[in-house]
Amino acid sequence: MLIKSKTQNNYNFIAIINVFSSSNNTIINISNLDKKTILCGSTGLLEIKGARRSTSYASQSITSMLAKKLYLMG
Repeated sequence: MLIKSKTQNNYNFIAIINVFSSSNNTIINISNLDKKTILCGSTGLLEIKGARRSTSYASQSITSMLAKKLYLMG
């Protein structure tokens, strides 16, 4: 059960992380149990272009960036 308060920064929630990895890109979507997107990211946010977006390093980098943002949200 989600415990919400008036601000988004002060409630506890369970996050569902969906990872879509194609041959060209990796897209990560973090949502709550109500299927509302909290954070979304792609390896294009790291300003990596071309074939380097599909590497495991790019996937790890975008995952750690989104995890830091989610941690700062509360």
